[in-house]
Amino acid sequence: MSSMILDGAIKKVSKDNVISVLKKLVSIPSMTGMEREISEYIFNTLSDWGISVQKNWVDKKRFNVVARIGTREKAHSLMFNGHVDTVYPETSEESFEPKIIGNKLYGFGSVDMKSGLSAMMETARILIDFENNMERGIIFSFVVDEERDGKGTLHLVKSGIRSNWAIVAEPTNMKIVPWQMGYLDVAVTIYGKPAHGSFPNRGLNAIYGVFKFLEFFADSKLFKVEDKIFGRASFNVNKIFGGSGQLIVPHQCRVEININLLPNQTESTVREEIAKILEILKEGGYISGFRISTSDYGPATKLNGDETIVRTICEVYRKILGVDPELSVMKSWTDTETLITKAKIPTIIFGPGDITIAHTPEEHVSIKDVLNATKVYVATALSLSHTST
Repeated sequence: MSSMILDGAIKKVSKDNVISVLKKLVSIPSMTGMEREISEYIFNTLSDWGISVQKNWVDKKRFNVVARIGTREKAHSLMFNGHVDTVYPETSEESFEPKIIGNKLYGFGSVDMKSGLSAMMETARILIDFENNMERGIIFSFVVDEERDGKGTLHLVKSGIRSNWAIVAEPTNMKIVPWQMGYLDVAVTIYGKPAHGSFPNRGLNAIYGVFKFLEFFADSKLFKVEDKIFGRASFNVNKIFGGSGQLIVPHQCRVEININLLPNQTESTVREEIAKILEILKEGGYISGFRISTSDYGPATKLNGDETIVRTICEVYRKILGVDPELSVMKSWTDTETLITKAKIPTIIFGPGDITIAHTPEEHVSIKDVLNATKVYVATALSLSHTST
């Protein structure tokens, strides 16, 4: 595609439109399970802009929004993917009222990932004017349920929606992300021995057993191996349940953790390591028994630097922003894993916002980054619309 067309498309990115849409998106609470209102807004807005858009129903209450540009051909070169749901606020300090201070927009969900959604919508608005210049189509998928079970993108894939490449618009701090760590949820139930709470030495406290397990687990070999690209694995303790609140030594305690995995770490290797630790604790008299359950396993994903989508977006980035992009690793699970492993679509992650402040009262995004991300999206989409596999 000619530089004249690309430059013309980039110049159409409207700061006012991007901010207006982003403010509206932030103002709509859209916690997982409550995505209907924001999905209707996206559907109606894209439709009003003259874009071909459909509702891809995931269940009786929720739907993905699927928009297509350049639909004359069945083949689609690129898919943009973004989730419309947010986590539930953790404190009372989170605000759904968008505020602009300087060149930053503050508001719950602004980072994860309504700034990416705004950039996707603006990209679609611009590309509709360049449909005749595109040899192959572009898909925009606005999906539900990413923050819980990933049902939205999974349903999208099961519906047969495909493209040659994909960009997930999650916050990457404007870094190009061809790599994503693996993910595994683990629940460990520790058993102790009940006794009267005034005589704790006659029992075996399962809560203490969980603390001991976490101490050993943090020091396990899983987190000592370092990969030259992915770094080290990590884990977070999500919940601990134990005790009855009565004057009884707790005989049972459950801890739920999620683990970010390296490419060579699998569900089975994690289970083996955890079981080994728990057997040691049992033999040492710290616990009387245990149970392990795992769920939501997704392997690490990795694209090569010479993959078309990686090469193209890096070239566009250099041209538009005038600097070399930094390649990085996504530490958190995203719908990228579903697109790569289930749909076999080479997928990268790229979007505005710093994920380290996502899910917090401090969420904010640089407006400049949202605009620059939009420009990169537009130029990448147009470039790939003329690229064959």
